[in-house]
Amino acid sequence: MRNASPDSLAEWCGGTWLPAAPERGIDRLGFDSREAAPGVLFFALKGEKRDGHEFVPAVLRDGGFAVVRRGAVEPPSGAAVLEVDDPLDALSRIAAGWRQSMAQAKVVGVTGSAGKTSTKELCANVLSRLGPTVRTAGNFNNHIGLPMSVSRLDPDTAYGVFEAGVSHPGEMPPLRDIMMPDIAVVTGVGPAHIEFFGTERAIAEEKSQLLARLPRGGFAVLGADMAHYGVFRDRVPSGASVVTCSRTADVPADYAALPAPGGGMLVREAASGEEALLPVPPPGGYMASNALRAVALGRRLGASWDDIRAGLAEGVRTGMRWEPVALPGGRTAVNDAYNANPLSMRESLRAFAQHPCAGRRFLALGPMRELGDRAPAEHESLGRDAASIADWAGVAIVAGPEPALADALARGFRDAGLPADRLLLTDTHAPAAAWLASRMSPGDALLLKASRAIAMEKILPLFA
Repeated sequence: MRNASPDSLAEWCGGTWLPAAPERGIDRLGFDSREAAPGVLFFALKGEKRDGHEFVPAVLRDGGFAVVRRGAVEPPSGAAVLEVDDPLDALSRIAAGWRQSMAQAKVVGVTGSAGKTSTKELCANVLSRLGPTVRTAGNFNNHIGLPMSVSRLDPDTAYGVFEAGVSHPGEMPPLRDIMMPDIAVVTGVGPAHIEFFGTERAIAEEKSQLLARLPRGGFAVLGADMAHYGVFRDRVPSGASVVTCSRTADVPADYAALPAPGGGMLVREAASGEEALLPVPPPGGYMASNALRAVALGRRLGASWDDIRAGLAEGVRTGMRWEPVALPGGRTAVNDAYNANPLSMRESLRAFAQHPCAGRRFLALGPMRELGDRAPAEHESLGRDAASIADWAGVAIVAGPEPALADALARGFRDAGLPADRLLLTDTHAPAAAWLASRMSPGDALLLKASRAIAMEKILPLFA
C-alpha cells in the first residue's frame, strides 16, 4: 500500500474519521502497536489475551493512525482515528477495496492441504522474472494475514501471489472475495483440519470455492493426478480455463514431469511439444509437484524456460520449512516443524529418507491436531508407515498437550517393528533433546516435524 486515500479507506469500510481525515495518505496496515509510525494504520483487534484498543494511545503518540470500535477511543488533539463497527471486518473491507483499486495486478491465489507456502514461494520466484511481484509473507494466509498480504500491492505491482488457508467450513469465500484471484493454484487435498469437515471431499469442496469466481480469461492450475481433481475442475466458471499438471506417467496433462538424473525433473509441455530439464528445490521428492505447478503458471503467463529455471533454483526460504540447522558436534537437523498433517508428515518423512546424510537418520516427531475422531487411527497409521520408510536410528516423540495421540503414534512404530531401544515417548522437549543428543554422532541428521502447538523447534537450543 502506498499513499492510500484516507477518505477511500473510510468509504470502503463504512467508517468515520475523527476528528477529521488525516491529510497524509496511508502507506501500510498493521496490527502490531510496536510498528506504529507516521503513515501506518493500526487495527485495534481483540485477541485471546489483549484488546488492541489498549495500545491505541501509544500508536497515536508515535504518529500512527488507528481503526477503532465506535465510541471506544477519544482521540487526543492532533491525532486521527477511523471509527468502525468492527475493526476486524474493516480490515477485510479495506483490503478488498485496495485490491479492487489495484486492478493492474494479476493476483494468484494458492490453496491446498499441504505445500501452499512452498508453492507460493516458487510461483512468486518465477513471476518476479516477469515483473514486480509481491507475495504472502511466510504463511500469513488467514482472515487477518490475507488482508495484510493483499495490502502489499502497489500501483507498480504486476503480480501478487497469496496463500489462502482454511480450517473451518465457510472460511474460503471471504478470503476469495478479498483477494479476487485472476488465477488459482491448488496443491492437493488431504485430511488436514478434517475434525471440522468430516470428509476429505468436504475439504475439497471448501477449498474449491477459491476458484468459483475466476474471471473470464482466468485459469486454475490443477494436478490432474491429485485426489478430488473433479471437484476443483467443476468449480471453474465458464470463461475461465484449467491448466493441468501430472507426475503420473499414465495421466495426461498440459505439463507432465518425470524424474531426471541428479534430482531434477524433465517437463514436457503438451501444446508446444517442448521439453525442459529443470531443478527441483530441496528436499526433492514432493517438492517436484509444487515446482511443476509453478512451471505451469509461469509458462501460461509467458515465462521462458530460463526464467522458470532461475525461479526454481531460488528455492524456498521460509522459516521452519525444511530449514537446515547445524547442531553441535558435526550433526545436522532439518527443521520442518512449522506444522503437520498426515499428508505433509508422510511427504517429509519420504523426503528425509533420501536426504543427503553422512551418517544415520533420526526423527523428532509430535502429534497432528484437528483430525477429529480419526486422530488415533491416523497417528497409528502414520507410525506404521513411517517405520517402513527407512531404518531410523532413533525416534523421539514429544506428546505436548496431546498424550493420547503421541501414544497412538508410538504404538504404530512399535507395531511395525521399531526396536524399543530406538523409541522415546516423552511429554516435553528437554528429555527428547537429551536422548537424541546422547545417541547422535558426527554426520548424523535429525528431522523435526509436528503440529504447531507442539513447537518441536524448542528441541534445537537444548542440544549439547
